[in-house]
Amino acid sequence: MPTLSRRGGRLGAPGPRGVAVVARGLAARGPRGTVLSGVDLDLPAGGLGVVHGPGGSGRSVLLLALGGRFRLVAGELRVGDHDAADGLGALRELSAVARIRPGIEPEEGMRVRDVVRQHGLASGGAVGDDDVALARELVGVDAPAGAVLGDLPPVESLLLVVALAVAEHRPLILVDDIDDGLVPAERERAWDALDAVASSGVTVVASALETPVGIDHVPVALRHPGERRRSTRPAGEDHPTGGGRARPGEDTPACPASAGPSDPGVSPAGGPRGGYPAPDTPAPPDDRPADDEATA
Repeated sequence: MPTLSRRGGRLGAPGPRGVAVVARGLAARGPRGTVLSGVDLDLPAGGLGVVHGPGGSGRSVLLLALGGRFRLVAGELRVGDHDAADGLGALRELSAVARIRPGIEPEEGMRVRDVVRQHGLASGGAVGDDDVALARELVGVDAPAGAVLGDLPPVESLLLVVALAVAEHRPLILVDDIDDGLVPAERERAWDALDAVASSGVTVVASALETPVGIDHVPVALRHPGERRRSTRPAGEDHPTGGGRARPGEDTPACPASAGPSDPGVSPAGGPRGGYPAPDTPAPPDDRPADDEATA
């Protein structure tokens, strides 16, 4: 039976039951030092969590960590009935990655039909044409099969990978950079689509520069490591480095992030689900994991 989104929009068939995500004091390190610290999150099953903050604040790392794809150095994380301390494999099985930048998204030169076909092959036959069709209807994307992904409006390519993640029937979906390159009307459409997915029963965690307006969500605010250092250093003391970056190995002081109401293999995008980014991927910015930081 169709359900209604929080805005009253029409949805497709209900999805799987989502999972609650509870995090306390999460911390992670990259090659340049701490990229996350003191992150808390209370997201109910079927909720929409929005990780927001500037570039370099650790948004992508947090998404990977919630999906069991980035090793934490501190904190407690529980997804559904599974505790991260007991192993990350279960967390990977529970989550579907729509995209994480850079490294986990389809190549722009691929045609829509090839992206969908590759997704089906990667699932080992678990995702069929009917699954994809229902998921595309749910998020409202109708990109022509022969269209080249890079020729589509950015919101269409975003919603396509979200639909493919929905088609996996996993209880948690992770998607990065929701508002990247979108005009206001497209951002509203993207958030409405994620709201529809959450309303269908799936738990969604998305990252963005800013939080959506008029959509029920749980925000998680992150700050750039440079801002964390400036807020904790004594008055008058010079900043240790330029450009807001820590020296290699430098430990960034802890900074709480606010949160409140308001399997290894091939990803749907065709890239590896663990060990991000791929070996031929350029060196990532501060909030992206290096090869030796992400888990397999």
